[in-house]
Amino acid sequence: MVYKSRRYQRYSAEGSVALEVKKHESCSIAADLIDISFTGMYVCSEKRIEPGSRVKFELASKLISEPITGEGEIKYAKKKEIHSARPFRIGIEFIAVDGDAIEHLINKIQRRIVVEKRKKEAKRKSSMDWDW
Repeated sequence: MVYKSRRYQRYSAEGSVALEVKKHESCSIAADLIDISFTGMYVCSEKRIEPGSRVKFELASKLISEPITGEGEIKYAKKKEIHSARPFRIGIEFIAVDGDAIEHLINKIQRRIVVEKRKKEAKRKSSMDWDW
């Protein structure tokens, strides 16, 4: 799914994100990637992180061979799913990240979307061939 109401498109994605909150003492939080854009990512986590907090992150995905590391700022944090192991939804704006690595990941996501769309079209066309 592609979200279009933002300055940059968001792309649904799967991956794991390790967050390290920069506070008085270091706090590590595991999160799952929900979506990503060129300027940030949206994750679900077992803990809430206060908006305005700075985090270091390491993003891993099956689509890339090496994790992407960087820093971001929490822009959004809400509890969404009460009965979930990771009920908090967190929006992170990138502050320092390898833009080429993000672009590479998004290109892989876009290619996957195109392949899935072509498969659906081919399946639809083949089922239409049998409808007489």
